[in-house]
Amino acid sequence: MSRPIEGKIIVSGNLVAQTPLSVGGAALGEQVDLDLALNGRGEYYVPGSSLVGPMRSWMEAYIKGVRSYSAVQSFFGYQEGDKGSASHCYVEDAPFQSADIAGPLFRERRHGIGIAPSSGVAREGFLYTRAVLPRGTIVPLQLEIELTSSDQREEFGTLLFFLLEALEEGEIRIGAGKTRGYGKVKLQDVDVSWYNFFDSKTGEEDLQRWLEQKPAINHVSGKEWKKFLPEGDRSVGLRKHVYSCVFSIDWKPRSPLMVKSGRDGRDADMIPLVSDTGVGVVPVIPGSALKGAFRSHAEKIIRTLFCNNPEEIDEKEENQSLEIIRDLFGDIERSGRIFFSDLYCLETPMPQDQWLGENPNALNQITSYEEHVAIDRFTGGASNGALFNSRPVKKESHWEPILFSLDFQKPFYDKNLEDPQRVLSDEMQKLEMILINLLVEDCRNGMIPLGFGSRRGWGEISVKKVQKPPLLTQDDDATAENLRSLWQKYLSRSGNFASFMSTSNA
Repeated sequence: MSRPIEGKIIVSGNLVAQTPLSVGGAALGEQVDLDLALNGRGEYYVPGSSLVGPMRSWMEAYIKGVRSYSAVQSFFGYQEGDKGSASHCYVEDAPFQSADIAGPLFRERRHGIGIAPSSGVAREGFLYTRAVLPRGTIVPLQLEIELTSSDQREEFGTLLFFLLEALEEGEIRIGAGKTRGYGKVKLQDVDVSWYNFFDSKTGEEDLQRWLEQKPAINHVSGKEWKKFLPEGDRSVGLRKHVYSCVFSIDWKPRSPLMVKSGRDGRDADMIPLVSDTGVGVVPVIPGSALKGAFRSHAEKIIRTLFCNNPEEIDEKEENQSLEIIRDLFGDIERSGRIFFSDLYCLETPMPQDQWLGENPNALNQITSYEEHVAIDRFTGGASNGALFNSRPVKKESHWEPILFSLDFQKPFYDKNLEDPQRVLSDEMQKLEMILINLLVEDCRNGMIPLGFGSRRGWGEISVKKVQKPPLLTQDDDATAENLRSLWQKYLSRSGNFASFMSTSNA
């Protein structure tokens, strides 16, 4: 039996990519291992399930324990035993659009590689390529909310308010590689129509407008939608920000920088990775490179604290000591709770045809030309066949700030615990923030190089300014003492993160 429909809320807008997007599908995978999804027309697109999934996940994680949570299940649909209901929220598939509507949509390739912690070099069998669409790509958003009772007008309108606000603020990422710099979008050009089919005065006209796909009588565009939808009672904590803990590091290079492209150049053997910005291409440091550099240094901190005698390392104890690293940065069984963004060079973008054609004048504006040779250990002369050249990004270049954020609403996961789906306690949140603070301070001191060739003079940086979350910037002596006490308590437990958490949450 179909359910009665008293009205509809229809929302349209554009999700504009702030970072590259990777939404995989069953494409042929030409020249890449992980290709983009293609619809029946041969267009790159985002399936509706890849849009509504992150929306539902966000809402379930950040609107819990309040009076309206039952509405979340009704909003997206649910199935519990023999009970359940179909979703009231419909999301259309969305073909990607270029930032330049008149221009073509270019697919970029990104190379991924696993690093072996024991050796610091590429892990065997972990080289792959991923297709992405560049920053500025547009995802048209079409939402339709069915209202089956007058009570749902307030409930669903409130949930929709918080959902749209989170999309506007870039809190909901889509696609794959979210913690590696992909998938951040922001909602723009919002348009909302609220059809009321049973209104005694306007119901018939609203129904006719909906059938003809015209805007409802109650219709708003732009920023006015916030005055149009009910925002609910914020005092009950209905909405919590996903990425409320954000670090920003303003920096500049002290030496040339190189994150290698996936192809060899004609002018030089090694050329830097670039990405389209809508007005040209610029060098980019992908979020995966930042995440790898920070993760490697975080492991160095933990190993220094708990594994400082290689001859006495206990493998089980070492594994437990690194649990905090896996929780923050993820592993093959779970995603982490720390999110990085790509870093774009702020120099004048180059036309894509000039970069692909390796125009010397264009290359010389951003990169420098260097010759390299390997030395034969026996003869002391040049090793046969080991002459090569490169074009690293100049050290005088200017870059965006390093941005990363922590998501504390995700459950802590450890398969050794009886209940792995626990939300981090306040103590655990602070503990992870202390470790991140140590990373930031080491970055400030120039101890975390970026990119390729960090052991041959490339990738050194200097930090000009750091913005930290309020918890780590408070001058309250009691707060500082509590943080020091908490860290010492953690150190005294030999870095057993899971055991510490069990004690803290008991």
